[in-house]
Amino acid sequence: MTFKIIDVNTLHSQLVTNRDELLNQLEIREKRCKALGETESYLIEHLDRDDSVMENLEFNLPYDGIIDDLLKDFGFKRPSKTNPLSTLTKTSGKSLKNASESPSQHQLSSSPSSTRQKRSLLALLSLLVAIVSLIFASLSFSQITSLKTMNQSLTKQVKMLQTFEKEKTAIDVFDRYFIPSYYANTRKAVSDFVTEDLKETINVSEGTLQSVILEGITKKGNSYTVTYVLVVKDNKENRANVRLTYSLKKSVKAPYGYLITTQPKTQKYPNN
Repeated sequence: MTFKIIDVNTLHSQLVTNRDELLNQLEIREKRCKALGETESYLIEHLDRDDSVMENLEFNLPYDGIIDDLLKDFGFKRPSKTNPLSTLTKTSGKSLKNASESPSQHQLSSSPSSTRQKRSLLALLSLLVAIVSLIFASLSFSQITSLKTMNQSLTKQVKMLQTFEKEKTAIDVFDRYFIPSYYANTRKAVSDFVTEDLKETINVSEGTLQSVILEGITKKGNSYTVTYVLVVKDNKENRANVRLTYSLKKSVKAPYGYLITTQPKTQKYPNN
């Protein structure tokens, strides 16, 4: 003999194989209802070997009385002899019953699946949030690194410019000593300002300086190229504007700290 316990509210069902087990299950459910202070509706069905309902009983728990009294006359009914027609009818009824129960069963089975889907969705959302956070963190780190590199580069450039400005001052002082010696028209006068290979080959000039203006200083590697605009008066008191250009390099051993490395070039200023 088989009994089915059905929770009318949730449509959950449980099969038991004898009256003792049925009684035990109902007592457990009654104790739970009393502990929770709740009322639950149940339907129990007595099934034959073909799972056809021979009798049923509907009641509420907690029960106003003793569960044994509730089941006093329930569960003793014997299955009647069947004929092919009744068997067909029962089979059809069983199919219809299964069909009617299937939505409930589907509903019950879909509940855990829905829960799993929600958990999977939450896990996916958490993963996406983590990925986005990592991306932003990576971008922020990259930006910080880029800014740090840029700042270091700018700092280096500023230091180079500051150093070059100091060098320009020192070079200008050197040039203002050299240029008057250059116009003294003797190689001996410029020997302390030029490299060894220029001491015997440098072309000096003659004249009296009236004005010395720095036009520009450029640096390429360890070499500096300077350009000055001069006003020079010759021995006939004629004045001329001259642009003077040459290159030099730093020398620790030189008396003035620098040595001229190229032949000075002169041209009219401005260009006509």
